[in-house]
Amino acid sequence: MPRYSTIRLKASGRSSARAANKHKAARKESSLTGIKVLLVDDDPDSRELMAEVLRSRGASVWVAESAPFARKLLGERNFEILISDLQMPGESGLTLIRRLRVQGVTVPAIALTGYDDARRRLVALAAGYNLYLLKPIEPSELVLSVLSLTARHPAGPSKATSQVSAPQAASQPKEESDEPDHRRLHHGRRAGLDALSARPRR
Repeated sequence: MPRYSTIRLKASGRSSARAANKHKAARKESSLTGIKVLLVDDDPDSRELMAEVLRSRGASVWVAESAPFARKLLGERNFEILISDLQMPGESGLTLIRRLRVQGVTVPAIALTGYDDARRRLVALAAGYNLYLLKPIEPSELVLSVLSLTARHPAGPSKATSQVSAPQAASQPKEESDEPDHRRLHHGRRAGLDALSARPRR
């Protein structure tokens, strides 16, 4: 074999190794190993899909199909992250987070919704959610959102995220109807990630 061919093969091998190492490093940085997540969604398909994504990165995931069951789980164990759909029958995600904040529960929380609506986003953040994400959510966005609210992320520990106190929660706007309306737009765009850095730390 000509000498130049051998050199090219060796270079290609080194490039492949570097690419593999970078991929491993990226996976390690986005690891959720040991993070306890409570996922609340009345849609079983959506719930299981997100749970699978989180578990594939090492997270320990508990699932709840309703807000009352989520509160029960929160009373039994400590979680590092709460992820909840906003539009659920009976007790909505907004009611859930307001009750938790009034009770002094400060777990960082991510709101999930199919509505790309600026007012809904502001209401959700004011109620006590830290992030507002649109469905369907890209797996990488879901993982990074969880990391951004945990102590393992460079942004700092989860206790430093902004929360809503009981007096503030009592003064929040009235909860909006969960019924679909004409303002429902296309899914998939990110919303609210910039809210983390913009919200004051305590």
